[in-house]
Amino acid sequence: MQQLSAKETDAKLKNKMKKLVFMTLIVLMAMSFATSCSKDEKDTNDLVGTSWIDENDDYKQVISFDSENTFKATYTDYYDDSKQTQRGTYIYKKPNITLTIIDGGEEFIIRGTINGNTLKLTNEDDETYIFFKQ
Repeated sequence: MQQLSAKETDAKLKNKMKKLVFMTLIVLMAMSFATSCSKDEKDTNDLVGTSWIDENDDYKQVISFDSENTFKATYTDYYDDSKQTQRGTYIYKKPNITLTIIDGGEEFIIRGTINGNTLKLTNEDDETYIFFKQ
C-alpha cells in the first residue's frame, strides 16, 4: 500500500473542500430560486379579470378590474335609466384596496378591504358600499 506525502494529502483535502463549497453554493442558489418563485406566485394580483356588484332597488354598481392597476366602474340608476362609466387606477395590498378616479379634473379616493368574495368600499363622504364578487 502506497503512502501519500503530506503535500499530496493537503492537495487532496483542498480539492475535496473546493468541491464541498461548490456543491453548497449550488444548493443555496437552487433554494434561493425556488423561494423567490413561490413568493412571486403569491404576489400575483387576484383581482385582474374579476367583477364586483352592488345592487338594490334603486341602482346597480359594477366594478371590473381590467389589469394590474386599472378598473372600470359602471353605475346604473334604475329610476331614470341613466348609466355612467368611469375609469381609474387602484392599488391592492391584501386585504386593503385604494381606488382613484379623476373626474372633471377632481381626484376621488375610495378606500376599502376585500375579505373573500366581499369588497367593502368607503368613499370620501364616509358612505360605505358592499360589493360581491361575480
